[in-house]
Amino acid sequence: YEYTPFIFLFLFTCPIATAVVAVCVELLHFFSTEMSESDTCLSCNEILPDNDAYLTCSECNYGYHVGTCSGVTKTSYKKKEEALKKKWVCPTCQTSKTRGGEGAASQKPELEATFANVLAEINKKLSEIPEIRNKVDSLMSIKETVDSMEISVQHMSKQYDEVLAEMKRQATEIVDLKKRIAKVEANQEVQKLRQQVNNLEQYSRRQNIEIHGLPLSNNENLLIKVNELAKQLQLADLCQNEIEGLHRLPAKPGKIPAVLVRFVSRITRDQWMEKRSHLNRDETTVHLLDNLTPETKKLLWMMRTKAQEKNYQYAWQKNGKLFVRKAHGERAIGIQCEDDFEKII
Repeated sequence: YEYTPFIFLFLFTCPIATAVVAVCVELLHFFSTEMSESDTCLSCNEILPDNDAYLTCSECNYGYHVGTCSGVTKTSYKKKEEALKKKWVCPTCQTSKTRGGEGAASQKPELEATFANVLAEINKKLSEIPEIRNKVDSLMSIKETVDSMEISVQHMSKQYDEVLAEMKRQATEIVDLKKRIAKVEANQEVQKLRQQVNNLEQYSRRQNIEIHGLPLSNNENLLIKVNELAKQLQLADLCQNEIEGLHRLPAKPGKIPAVLVRFVSRITRDQWMEKRSHLNRDETTVHLLDNLTPETKKLLWMMRTKAQEKNYQYAWQKNGKLFVRKAHGERAIGIQCEDDFEKII
């Protein structure tokens, strides 16, 4: 049954199969005709009676009903002797003889020849069946190949869908990453600008110092107090024209406000910072510091905390620039922003 679809397909498409069908039809027709010679009336093609109440042509051996079919009435049939019945010739054969023909009997050799030809043709076609079977097997092999290809195509289609889904997911991630990168770059740009502004502000304070611990009094004259400190540092008294600014800075409640001194000359300012070591911390609470920006102070505090965590021995600032050193004799590391903390390892 598995070959049935291919056989029908082959019958409708192959010329050889069409010829086989035609031969089979002709055989069926021939056998039906042969059967009709002995069982049916050649004139009306009706079944002959079983009681021998019919006439058989002595020439062609075909049977005829008594009456209209044979041209012999029932009365004449009953009067005929058996010998005459056996010599009876049908109207067809009589007509053929009158015209010089051979009658129905002469068709028999022709039918036998046709039958022989049909058998030969059938044998020829039967010999071709193995070839037909091979073709059917080839068709089955092709079907298996097609089925295999269909499975492969389905698998490839599934993989293609997966690739499309992955590409869509990656496209979404790329868009998200671009946004994040843009945000990071923007933050980095902002950080860079902040650092530049802080550097400029710190540079503008290069002529400043902060004096911490200088006692506070009512109606005080800061220049007099600063010159008293200059004597302790073994420095000359300051004149009004050597100072651009002199005032106390805001302080937390309960704390002594520091004094900001802005010198006209950076040289004078550096001399004060170099002499601060002359202050005896055991005798006074006064000390001198660089005037750092809030951002630099925050960075200094974070740097010292990080250096302490990593067991660095030195962490300091000079003129608003920050440095750390792992141990004595090692290279100093400059710190300009929070990203530089990665250098402290």
